[in-house]
Amino acid sequence: MYLFFAAGAPAGFLNIGLVRSVDGASFLDTTLTATLPTGVYPLSENYAGLSTPSPVLLGDTIYLFTDVAQTVFGNNWMQVALHQFKSYGDLNKWYHDDVPIHRRDDFSWTNGNFNAAIRSITSLVAGNKLRLWYAGHKISDIDTSTNDTTNYVYFIGNELHVVSGFWGIGTSEYDLTVVGVNLSNAARPEGVAVQFQHNAFQIEIASTSHAQVEMYTLDGKLIFRRDFVSSINGQVDYRGIVLVKVTTGEEVYTAKYFVD
Repeated sequence: MYLFFAAGAPAGFLNIGLVRSVDGASFLDTTLTATLPTGVYPLSENYAGLSTPSPVLLGDTIYLFTDVAQTVFGNNWMQVALHQFKSYGDLNKWYHDDVPIHRRDDFSWTNGNFNAAIRSITSLVAGNKLRLWYAGHKISDIDTSTNDTTNYVYFIGNELHVVSGFWGIGTSEYDLTVVGVNLSNAARPEGVAVQFQHNAFQIEIASTSHAQVEMYTLDGKLIFRRDFVSSINGQVDYRGIVLVKVTTGEEVYTAKYFVD
């Protein structure tokens, strides 16, 4: 069991941690996983960290979805974006996307500068689809020039209600593709050698016959394909686990390699 959580100190930032358990009662370790990608969310803009982790496991890869928090007008802490992180089988190495999945200004019902948020991302894989759900609201805005507040709420007696259209749950769907290669204890054809050094690779076969190499990401994207004779050198513009398929005549070699 993998339990992800958000944690931080009053004077620090919120990060995402992970503990694991085999029985649900005793925990084996504690690992720092995702941290705020400051190249995407600059500290100069008062971003405060990550919260509300939601993971999904696909193949060897953990996709981790989180909220991104920011201190906005009036020292108000809000969740203002959704982001994706990935671990390719090594829990001590986490990568992040270069852009958010969504920001709160993507939708009219979350687009505000004060009490407005997009948060609580939840992921689910069903067949060849990845669906994300997220909550959000826009309760009040502030005119920063006059400090006037516009509220999108009203009272019925003592009950507070949100104006229709300013509070809800959104969803986004993404296609997933399954790679058509068989990795179940595939035997290496005699004389095939594959080596990776970072994102550069070299493939050699013992014979002088024609061969073909194909490389895929775990979600099925073809990132390299080429015919060659005897040997080939190249590189892939990708980091993470790649599926390598080398076809020589009637023999096929398939294996997984980590590209960093």
